[in-house]
Amino acid sequence: MKLTGIRIKTPPNKTEYFEDEIFNPEGMVIEAVYQNGRTIEIDLEDVSYNDTITLGQTSVTFTFEGKTATQTIKVNKSHVDRIIIENEPNKTEYIEGENFDPTGMKVVAVYPNNREEEVTNYDIINGNNLQEGQTEVTISYEGKTETQDITVRKREEPVVERPNPSNFSNIIERTNKVIGYMYTDGSKDDYVLIYLELDNIKQNQGNDSYEYYYYVSDNAAEKNIDSWVKIENAKIDNNRLSLTVDTRKLTNGTELNDAEELYVYLREVVTKGEEKEETVSKGVKIKTEDVYAQLYIDDKLYTEYSDVSTGEEQEDDDEDPTITDRIFPNTGSKIVFIVTMSIFIFALVKFIKYRKLKDIK
Repeated sequence: MKLTGIRIKTPPNKTEYFEDEIFNPEGMVIEAVYQNGRTIEIDLEDVSYNDTITLGQTSVTFTFEGKTATQTIKVNKSHVDRIIIENEPNKTEYIEGENFDPTGMKVVAVYPNNREEEVTNYDIINGNNLQEGQTEVTISYEGKTETQDITVRKREEPVVERPNPSNFSNIIERTNKVIGYMYTDGSKDDYVLIYLELDNIKQNQGNDSYEYYYYVSDNAAEKNIDSWVKIENAKIDNNRLSLTVDTRKLTNGTELNDAEELYVYLREVVTKGEEKEETVSKGVKIKTEDVYAQLYIDDKLYTEYSDVSTGEEQEDDDEDPTITDRIFPNTGSKIVFIVTMSIFIFALVKFIKYRKLKDIK
């Protein structure tokens, strides 16, 4: 019998598709029609057709032994059925304030025909400035969403080690020696060196660096000091700091000439890492009792003596060269000065000037 054609006796169950879906012939019956009018149902495995559905396609053509038949279909633009996170991101634990990092995460779009496609142009919802206690971020692609679990912990503030300044509350001052320098020809400025010790300093250890400065004033409660003198190579040993007050370095040296009392201030600057702290002592009175003293006039040790109140010269009495009850000696000589003012060396220089002792050799 001669085959004259084929025909679709029963259409398939599904005739509406999305692009890229695969044609499903389930439920479909195709018959072979012969010259004598006889029809025979054809096994669908013997029928050839293109099963890939494309956008714009309106039918599927079936071929059997050179004869064809078409089945009308409707094709819609394809859409994502769902998305899945196939691989989790490398990082899932965060500190509050950080942003979600998708590195390593694989997102797959699944279409109605179960076709899968990796996508990268997805959106991350609630992924910036993560908050403590947040447990997920949302991944969105073409209207479909999926969540990725995360853990967000509270940010712990870094522990900043602050410097620990020393304790200056009970400083004790001891003046060891005073040397005055006077120049009668005005070639140099007069100045005084006071060698003293500040004791009972409770220095706290563990800082990275220490710097020390001094200031001398006639005010026992000086405020807002801005003319500190740095103590080079300062070192506190057994709670004691030795320093030399040099009036040439003091901006208020001239004022101190008329002082009745002197006070020394100590400033400490300590650092720890990038942090810095400072502490300033109260004014500590410079004591004048039992002090070893010298006076140089034009760089020569002065060996004469006088009484400030009478101006009369005194005899050598073999006194010990220390200051006791305001008696001031000169190194290398047993002759002493009797000065009634409390700030002895300044008074001594002033006294010599007032007496016009310009020819002292």
